[in-house]
Amino acid sequence: MSKEQKMFYRHVVKGTIFNHNPVAFGSNPLLELVTEEVAFPERHIPKGTKKRKARVNLETKEIPDEPVAKAKAGLQTEASKGL
Repeated sequence: MSKEQKMFYRHVVKGTIFNHNPVAFGSNPLLELVTEEVAFPERHIPKGTKKRKARVNLETKEIPDEPVAKAKAGLQTEASKGL
């Protein structure tokens, strides 16, 4: 039982994937015909493939919030004079 592969067009320069439509895209020389496995490799990952472990420690320590600087009293009165 061979399952028919769904075909797509891929732009050679940009890599954009388009649905297979020979009427609209057939004459464009910058498009190549590719299979679904080539167009979307993330959908066809072998089942035995495992994720790689991180080589660096990705834990984050608790970072304390920085204290908010308080404005000087003289600056506040000077800023509110024009109101």
